[in-house]
Amino acid sequence: MSERSSSAARFGTRLSPNAKWAVTARLCCNAVELELWDRTADGFVAQETGIGLELADQYVLLSDGRIVVCASSGTHHAVDVVDRVTLARRRVANFDCQTARVLRAADGDPDERPWAICRKGTMTTLSRLSVETGLTPSILVPTDISFPGTYIGGIWTDHKGRSLALGHSESGQPCSSVELSIPDGSIRILFSVSDRTNDYFQLWSPANNLAVVSTDAGGTQRLGYQHLHNGEDWLFPDELAAPYGLIEGVGIDPGGTRILAHEQRGVRSLLHCFDVERSECTPLQVPPGTLHGNPVWTTDGILVPWSTPRVPLTFLEYGPDAEPRPAITLPPSQSNPTHPGAEAVIVPGAEGPIEAIAYGGPDWIRLPKLVVALHGGPLEAWRLAYDPLFDQLAQSGVGVLAINPRGSTGYGYTFASAIRCGWGGRDLDDVFAIGRFLRSHRRPSGVGFLGVSYGAFLALLATCLEPDWWEFCVAMSGFASPVRLHADSGELVRRLITNMGGLKAPPGLDRPWDVRELAHRATARILLVHGEFDETVGVGHARDLAATFAFASNGRPCAVYEEIPQAGHDLNWPHVWDLVRRFVVQSDEVLYEKGA
Repeated sequence: MSERSSSAARFGTRLSPNAKWAVTARLCCNAVELELWDRTADGFVAQETGIGLELADQYVLLSDGRIVVCASSGTHHAVDVVDRVTLARRRVANFDCQTARVLRAADGDPDERPWAICRKGTMTTLSRLSVETGLTPSILVPTDISFPGTYIGGIWTDHKGRSLALGHSESGQPCSSVELSIPDGSIRILFSVSDRTNDYFQLWSPANNLAVVSTDAGGTQRLGYQHLHNGEDWLFPDELAAPYGLIEGVGIDPGGTRILAHEQRGVRSLLHCFDVERSECTPLQVPPGTLHGNPVWTTDGILVPWSTPRVPLTFLEYGPDAEPRPAITLPPSQSNPTHPGAEAVIVPGAEGPIEAIAYGGPDWIRLPKLVVALHGGPLEAWRLAYDPLFDQLAQSGVGVLAINPRGSTGYGYTFASAIRCGWGGRDLDDVFAIGRFLRSHRRPSGVGFLGVSYGAFLALLATCLEPDWWEFCVAMSGFASPVRLHADSGELVRRLITNMGGLKAPPGLDRPWDVRELAHRATARILLVHGEFDETVGVGHARDLAATFAFASNGRPCAVYEEIPQAGHDLNWPHVWDLVRRFVVQSDEVLYEKGA
């Protein structure tokens, strides 16, 4: 494996059903490629394929060793099959629809061909893919399986593939779980607590019909289980509740008696093994880090894709009874020995401590340049995983404090719901509290923001409201006003803004924030970065911000605008990272010599 591939970021790891090989999207040198990982007696070995991908591409691993790749561009979706041995790539289907995804056939289905689930308008269609002949999709049932509504996911609830669990949600409304009968196309409710809760079907085992679901009823996310269609009630043990985090089912043992649960508690991932027959929950030993893909539980044991701030991708291994085994050996170059380190830290918020990740070594707070990073979402959070941009900044001598203020996920319902009281309210209070903390522990200069999407909106607000505190601000995929974003967006984004309180006035204000009304106060250097084809926050929002911030009140250039050709909302690209790094480390004089 070359040094170039070993140091690259990885995204979207998928393990084969037998846990003998894996694929991931490797991002390096402004390109995304499919990367294969084969397990040997000495560990995993990565192989470059030269097969191009996009970060949003979906890929499904078939039991015969082939890979199905579903690439989307607007309403056009192309499905290819890649041979893992020859690396030959062949187009097998094209779809024109709003969304398309691929689903592997059920393990006991005599017809092993995968399925495509497509939504067009108000209808969803399920069809087989002819991966052998390369012909257009064919239907191996008497009629097309088409049904009204929008559906997500797809988990088989029958060994031979005669029934399928799907999540049902309309226009961003809460999700319920339904079951589709393949023979006749009928649909019935499978799991739904209320019309105000998100109720997901997560796992099913053919060994003894064990099913796992999740719900956020009562403000706490929890897992439940039953033996499906046996007349049992759903059981929700306290051991599978996450009052201060998020929890999901990620595996069932081959015997169908134990559930592997992943809990996101703050910045860390935790794993729990719950024995259904004994009603016992055992925590698994994990290093500080984050789950990097779905685990696979075979008769040989459990294999878990994992990421840490130093290592883009590694694998944890446990025995069949979930006992820990020695870490799987990876090439030494997978770890970054020059990484200055990252650690979870506690910093003061406006009404109590909040969690953050500090990059830059033990003296991160005293480095000449310090970036306060604000995540997007807004219902998101920074995780203790490899971050290529933060890694690049830290190796350039820049400290990074990636904060999870109120409104972030992974800390319980009350913490996350603070965002519903108005955007730029309690979370902005936490940002200012951290600003005061930093000013009391370091020299005032050299501190600035890096905000992504909603975080860019928050960063620009703070930059304008307290101009003397911040030296620079990087706003990626940002916007000025949730009200204007609501007016310019599609139904899903409008629904999110409404449900998340974006149209409310934050506490103490009579209307929502608009950065354009505050721009005249800014004195910091500002970098606006936006994708030309951003599908979530239209590029017009960034162009408007660039015009608004063209000059500060002192008459000097205040903002630099970089529009990334062909890019969408996600700007996770090496040339963007380098652009941000150069902007952060450069002096005011360099910016003003260049002009806006």
